[in-house]
Amino acid sequence: MLWRKRDTENKSAKATDRRTAKRYGAEWRVSFSKDEEGWHMGTVTDAGIAGISFFSAEPCPLHTPLSLTISIPGYAPIHCVAEPVREQKEKGGSLYGAKFVKFTGEGEEALRRALLVSLQQNWARENYVSPDQQRIRVMRVLKRN
Repeated sequence: MLWRKRDTENKSAKATDRRTAKRYGAEWRVSFSKDEEGWHMGTVTDAGIAGISFFSAEPCPLHTPLSLTISIPGYAPIHCVAEPVREQKEKGGSLYGAKFVKFTGEGEEALRRALLVSLQQNWARENYVSPDQQRIRVMRVLKRN
């Protein structure tokens, strides 16, 4: 399960819960950038999980469904649809700045799969133990016993 255990006594845990609710709830905040290929959208801190990036061929104005490709290194691209919900309220924000989007149907399922794969990749990277380190750990345990 992707949910984190809640600690109501800890203020930082409450903030984490709010971020988690945004991450796994209905709305995702995406920011747009453009290069020669088209419009790229990356999740920002509220929904930021390393290794996931979004790509759209068009700038996609508000209230127009976004046809997205979710890219995860080492996996086939996942195509899905997202419905724009509202724009980011910022001074000087443009129509193509940041938006809150809602993934629907297959898009939501595709995003959940992408999240799971990305989390597994991150976990594997963070918890990788080389054969030498494994041998050292085994030797320490044997010495203790």
